[in-house]
Amino acid sequence: MRAVAATVLAPYIGTADSQGRDNRPYRLILSIGAGSGMDTLFRAYAKVLSEELKAPVVVDNKPGADGAIAFRELARAGTDGHTFMAVSDSMLNFLPVVKPGVYDPKSLRPIVNVTRSTSLIITRADAKYRNLEDLLNAARQKPETVPFGTYALFYRITLARLEEATKSKFKDIPYKGTPANALNDLLGGTLDAIFYEAGGAIPLIESGRVKPLAIVSAERSPSLPKVPTVAESGYPGFSMYFLQGMGVHSGTPEPLVRQLEAAAVKAARDPSIVEYAKQHATEHYVMGADAFEKYVDKDAALYRDFVARSGIMKRLSE
Repeated sequence: MRAVAATVLAPYIGTADSQGRDNRPYRLILSIGAGSGMDTLFRAYAKVLSEELKAPVVVDNKPGADGAIAFRELARAGTDGHTFMAVSDSMLNFLPVVKPGVYDPKSLRPIVNVTRSTSLIITRADAKYRNLEDLLNAARQKPETVPFGTYALFYRITLARLEEATKSKFKDIPYKGTPANALNDLLGGTLDAIFYEAGGAIPLIESGRVKPLAIVSAERSPSLPKVPTVAESGYPGFSMYFLQGMGVHSGTPEPLVRQLEAAAVKAARDPSIVEYAKQHATEHYVMGADAFEKYVDKDAALYRDFVARSGIMKRLSE
């Protein structure tokens, strides 16, 4: 079967070895800088994937311009299947809605999703808010006065969605870059609440610096079993996730896409990746090409609908 596959794929890939494998190095483009959570995940994943492909997989960080630089690199790389690009689902279903024209998300063909993560709504450990409802009631009683820090465009949209679902109105305080400044202002008393990635929040909770009010996922996290979901707090159906997956140039021939998908999914299910997800308080959430693409398209429709009815773009431009 391997020999047949190699024969079928011969027009698309380079010179194969005696076992029918193409041993040229693969390139894995990341749209974010080294040292981030996604970077760490895909460096671990690249090692396993290289074993499946029997060739090196080299991580190449190309951050900047909301992912446009990485998409340009993918376009230049061509369609021979030797260049992957790591993506969060928001790059495919969210940013193209709120920033159309930055890049074409359909220029990437998703082939695998590896993990899924979510965030917490946190406040200071000594804050007056005992739970999410206390925070929401404060925002209802004095609209646009309770300061809520958001450090990425995605979180500004998530806050707007939370306000719509809970009939509350916060004072949105946007930050640029990493969550460090927002966290410092939360701890310093300038902010009352922020969204914070669940894995990163655990040491802050354990050290007694912050208090979790809710987790923004459909179910409670095994890593934080005592933290209720937003849905449990009285707002069914409300959730938010970040998917971390990978794709190839959309022009890659279908037989090659399926071969790469098989290797990528097998690597994603490796025990070392399962353990990585557990250690980093993220969910091991593997999907193949078709399921990942359907997930992205479904959420893109939800974001388009929310943006159209909410008037959020006016708020974001202020």
